[in-house]
Amino acid sequence: IIMSATLQVEALKANAALFPSPPPVLSVAARQYPVTVHFSKKTPDDHVDAAFSKVGRIHCRLPPGAILVFLTGQKEIEHLCARLRRRFARAAVRRGGGA
Repeated sequence: IIMSATLQVEALKANAALFPSPPPVLSVAARQYPVTVHFSKKTPDDHVDAAFSKVGRIHCRLPPGAILVFLTGQKEIEHLCARLRRRFARAAVRRGGGA
C-alpha cells in the first residue's frame, strides 16, 4: 500500500522497475481543508531547530489549529516533539492550565 497526497500516480504505475505489471489503484475521496503554508526563504543549517522556532511562533501568534511539520526521520520527530512538549508544558503551567 502506497499513500500520498502528492503522489504522481501514473508515473508510479508506469515504473516497470517497481511493478512488472501495472498495479491496481484505489482512489479515496476525502475532505479538503484550507491550508496556510509557512516556510523559510533560506535553507537553515539545523532544520529541526528551525522547525521548533517556526512551530513556536505559529502556536503563540496564530489562532488555534493543527500544525503539520515534515521531517526526515523518526529520531528527528521524537526530538522535536519532546522539545515542543517541554516548551509548551511550561507555558501551560505559567498560565495555570494543565500540561
